[in-house]
Amino acid sequence: MQHFKRAQEIEPGYCEPSYWIALTRINQGEVLPGIAAMRASLGCKYTAAEALQTLNRLYVMMHENNPGDPMPMLEWAGVLASRDVLRVADGCATAEDAALMAALAGKSANYVSQALDVCTQGLEHWEAGGTPSDTLASLARDKYSSLNTTLLRQCVSMRRAVYKKLTTAEPKSQAAKKTLYKYISKVQQGQPGCRTLAGGGNAPLESPDESVRGPSSHQKLLHRFQSADPEDPWLQLEWGATLLALGGLASLRDAAMHLEVSSAIFNHIVQELQPDSGAANQAARSQSQQQKRQSARSKQLAGYTALDGKTKLTPIRALEAAMLPLEQFKAAAVNATSQDGRGLYCEMLKRLCHLRLQMVVLVQQLQHSASNGAADGSSGANGGGSGSSSGGVTAGLRQASSMKALLAAKAAGRRCLVELSERRGCEQQAEEIRRLIGRGTD
Repeated sequence: MQHFKRAQEIEPGYCEPSYWIALTRINQGEVLPGIAAMRASLGCKYTAAEALQTLNRLYVMMHENNPGDPMPMLEWAGVLASRDVLRVADGCATAEDAALMAALAGKSANYVSQALDVCTQGLEHWEAGGTPSDTLASLARDKYSSLNTTLLRQCVSMRRAVYKKLTTAEPKSQAAKKTLYKYISKVQQGQPGCRTLAGGGNAPLESPDESVRGPSSHQKLLHRFQSADPEDPWLQLEWGATLLALGGLASLRDAAMHLEVSSAIFNHIVQELQPDSGAANQAARSQSQQQKRQSARSKQLAGYTALDGKTKLTPIRALEAAMLPLEQFKAAAVNATSQDGRGLYCEMLKRLCHLRLQMVVLVQQLQHSASNGAADGSSGANGGGSGSSSGGVTAGLRQASSMKALLAAKAAGRRCLVELSERRGCEQQAEEIRRLIGRGTD
């Protein structure tokens, strides 16, 4: 230690002894002061690479000794996003990992915000410019010259509300999911790039090598919610859309699975939203049993909402939602050239046609129910004078609207079947749909 300090005294402009002084302090058990000195040595071009690797090893050890503590991960994020290293995308990804860990560990919303501010500071360093040549930071500027700081800042800002909500609500709770739904809506409507942006290879503290890439922060956050509630169709839908954005045949296969699951769950919701049949009502032998059944059913149906977290799903909305993931896959795989890709496309198109036929049946059922309700209302309104006339006009308008919906559903079903029939390689799937129609599904 004395020799290194003496070297600094002799030549203050020679920066290499700073690294060895920091390493010596760490080896002597002065870990925290040693880490601070090691971070300072990142600015020395002669020892920066070794200092970065040493810091990574130290933070990995600290994380392994206390895996529930987000601080080592947050410190490492600060290193990556610093002026001396300037690997801002990786720093932001790691800071978001720390924020998620902190939120789930019961840290305050303020702590989570401070973790995300590490990313904001890194973006400011990048945008400030003025990086010295022959440094880790200059190498990062050359390698990541296409970094979209505007999009990255927007994506982190959009996810901030979700991380903060998780400090007070479990991922499976309606409060947390409502906040996540708002974020997903923004991604779908205007920022699809958030799905794949900032996929760092250093979270959580995996390697200082930036060539190792990992899942994006969007994927990690979505996975945390999906693990808590795998039967949420909106989460399955967004996961499938994210896989489509990644591209490649393997991602296409995985996307097909998640989108199919999403569609199946929505289709199940359609059945759940249908009124109880007479047989089901007869099964509840007493009035108290019927009340319990209705109460449980109302509670279940109350959880079915649109992506805005407010609008209740109706049978029609749920069936439209069931078609959405299949439409997304269809648009992404329409130009698939591999045999597997074409096969997946045909299967998804077949399922979409099936759902369109279901829509025809559903509209007919709702039309029939509405007609019965209107008949009951008109019989009760006999002798009602102008009121019954007004009711007749309203019923007529509803009937016209219902007929229009039915015609639109049938037209969509026919278009889907034509597309399936004319698509090369989809002959078997088209024949299956024709057999289905032959059994009276239409």
